[in-house]
Amino acid sequence: MADAVVEWAASLARPLVFTAYESWPTEPPTEVLIAKLVAARHTVLVPLTHPLPDRTLDWCDAADPGRAPLGITAIAHADAVLVPGLVVDGHGTRLGQGGGYYDVALGYVRPGVPVVAVLWDDEVRGDQDAPLPRAPHDRSVSAVLTPGRGLTWLP
Repeated sequence: MADAVVEWAASLARPLVFTAYESWPTEPPTEVLIAKLVAARHTVLVPLTHPLPDRTLDWCDAADPGRAPLGITAIAHADAVLVPGLVVDGHGTRLGQGGGYYDVALGYVRPGVPVVAVLWDDEVRGDQDAPLPRAPHDRSVSAVLTPGRGLTWLP
């Protein structure tokens, strides 16, 4: 899973700024992914573990042992955004945990920046499945990253 993202990033031939997250035990593991991106000289921003009360995420550099806060708009510097999710459909609609923190954070992402949902293989719906519900503020994901399929770009 990690190798697919590192290879894609290497194909762009420049250091990138990624956002990622430190996965829970029920989510696909991101520890190796973050470590490999940092080792390849990319910057990786992760949300601090204390979300702010207005459903915003503060960000820090994953390589910073002090975890200095960079602010809620740090995600605006990302060249690629890796997000958690529960399920994604074939149209790129993503359902998250329901807290709305990533919905707010994605509002700061520049247009055209790929948003990649990190999921288990069975959390990706096919085109033949019914579309997921979508709100006006929802941002489509550009791709999904799974342990079995690697990086899959969506139409």
